Amino acid sequence: MPRMTKTLLALALLPALASAEIYRWVDSEGRVHFGERPQGTGAQAVDVKPQVVENDAATRESQERMRQILKAREGERADQRQRQAETAAQNAQQQERCSELRGELENIARGGNFYRYDESGQRQYYSQEEIAAAKQRMQDNYQRYCQ
Repeated sequence: MPRMTKTLLALALLPALASAEIYRWVDSEGRVHFGERPQGTGAQAVDVKPQVVENDAATRESQERMRQILKAREGERADQRQRQAETAAQNAQQQERCSELRGELENIARGGNFYRYDESGQRQYYSQEEIAAAKQRMQDNYQRYCQ
């Protein structure tokens, strides 16, 4: 029986606990405070009313607009990620081309005989002028695209 009495007492006090008073007061420095335990004199009880949010047509409309905005923003983010991936791929491709150009320029700098094959499969050696022209074209391309 004592257990039931305690339970009934707790249920009886529950509404009083849920409706605790909120007080407003001004301190000696002129600052406004709110709380359940007033400090000093001149504290006034404040009537606090719970805010009720109704799900009316305007609210549903606002929520739908917000969903559309969020969906559009997510689409923009996906587009941005796609552009970043494309840019990264282009940069990697550009670096590969520059690496190849550096290698070709190093080969030319080492000297030697450069050749190509003609239609009959015979080697055709480049002249010094052709090698110098190719080297200049490679240096120009390297300066333009790699620096």
